[in-house]
Amino acid sequence: MKHTAILFLLIVNSLLSSCQTNEMNNKKENKKFDWTHSVSAAKNYPMEIYRGKLQGLTDNDYSATFGLWGVANEGWGTESGMVAVGPDTKALPDSLLITWLSFRENKFYTGKFQLPRERMIELFEQGFYEYDIKKKSTYKDILVGLAPGGVVVVWLVGGQVETEVARFQAVETVIDKSTVTNPDDLYVLGDDYVDFTLNDLEIKNGPIPFGLWDTYREKYSWSPVMILPEDYELAIEWMTLFNGEKEKNFNEHPDFGNYKKRALPSYMCFNWYAADGRKHGVKVYFDEAEIFDAFKQIYTNKEQDAELVFELNDSKTAFTISLRSKTEQIELHKVKAKIYKSEDTRPVKQ
Repeated sequence: MKHTAILFLLIVNSLLSSCQTNEMNNKKENKKFDWTHSVSAAKNYPMEIYRGKLQGLTDNDYSATFGLWGVANEGWGTESGMVAVGPDTKALPDSLLITWLSFRENKFYTGKFQLPRERMIELFEQGFYEYDIKKKSTYKDILVGLAPGGVVVVWLVGGQVETEVARFQAVETVIDKSTVTNPDDLYVLGDDYVDFTLNDLEIKNGPIPFGLWDTYREKYSWSPVMILPEDYELAIEWMTLFNGEKEKNFNEHPDFGNYKKRALPSYMCFNWYAADGRKHGVKVYFDEAEIFDAFKQIYTNKEQDAELVFELNDSKTAFTISLRSKTEQIELHKVKAKIYKSEDTRPVKQ
């Protein structure tokens, strides 16, 4: 009898625990956020969505469409237009259905993809703290990137932060004009539409670097290091990575300056305060071939940490920039770095 009572209690506890877990999961699944949606395509590789939708988890959830979006060509990871429709807050989508035209290939691609909804919910909930305005913020946009070869990448964007959440592979498709019921859709299938668009955008010809956008997604463990005089104070660093992700880091953040697995930077910007309290900065544009070659050399046959080092010269007019590991250092000579002064001064600490 005693064993039966214990078994009964264990079953009851298990059922209660299961119910509580299900209730927590349901609350998480039903959580709503304020979000928009947009599309991205790499420079010189324009794309246009023919049909597209971010579909809700249930029939009652809001589904965001990509109707009459126009040609996207602003740059990989850069938003091309933005649509804020539907209710102010809504559940995050569960899947992506999309068909689009790749102009350089003169091909249509299509696919239906399951989004990593649970991770997206976690990222929206987690958000990020913006130290310059002293408040917590979060993501505001679901950005869908389209690249040659049927590559689809999805990012979450908020302020100056952008995070990749998924990569999918679409397949080629052919759209039969006779099946198009909406006359407004026929322009995309016009015989001269592709050539007209490429000429209008002044798109350069040449071989298409299939696979490049997956190369951009390769990550290494590295950290930016700014070497300044002792009486200088580094304040903020921004970076735009080749895979479309973006970071904004403040020296108040506990992880500032730590090693992190990330893609390689295409652009970085630093702000610091000089001894007189005046704010200065530098904008850094990397040469793609040079920085990829340097990282490949440093990381050949070895997993390690590396530092991207920015060292201000004695006259404080230029930086020496190099990639450094424990055993090797490669100076980067093709980097463009422009130092500027600001009228801002160091804020008074409370």
